[in-house]
Amino acid sequence: SSQRNELNSWRNHLIVSLVCTIPLLILKYIEMHDQHHPNERNNKISIEWIIFVLSSLVQFGVGYRFNIAAYHSLKRGGDGERRMGMDALVTMGTTAAYVYSCVVLFFDSICRSSHKTYDTVSSNDICEQFEISNLAPSFETSAMLLTFVTLGKFLETYAKNKTADAISLLMQLQPTTAYRV
Repeated sequence: SSQRNELNSWRNHLIVSLVCTIPLLILKYIEMHDQHHPNERNNKISIEWIIFVLSSLVQFGVGYRFNIAAYHSLKRGGDGERRMGMDALVTMGTTAAYVYSCVVLFFDSICRSSHKTYDTVSSNDICEQFEISNLAPSFETSAMLLTFVTLGKFLETYAKNKTADAISLLMQLQPTTAYRV
């Protein structure tokens, strides 16, 4: 039935999300605790790129369903006004966190490579300001948000299926004939 297919779809999305988000969180924890070691500075970038890949899988794999629903709600609108629901909020929040993290990661990588290859005055000034600001990617934000919302959707679908099954069983208990006394 379509209800079972929807439940299986949410379950699969939840599994993918958990398989990517849990290692992402472990790597982020390791990265946070190793940042005080001077030798670990280059290792940090390697960990951030792995976190980027895992987060991208969640953002574009699991988040795809929310993005499409948000697009359709914006496109369809009603009576001249656009109505956006939870899918649009999830899409905006996760996309903002993801894009911010991508910009910070790519800029950090560019600054590191410019220090190794050549030194230009403008590039150095920007990179020094970037290092002083202590900006850090937060890919885990979008991944965790999508994981929690997917968990909520899975539980909602599961509860709907159980309720539909209970109502179906209740309808089967209805007597076929009744006697008036």
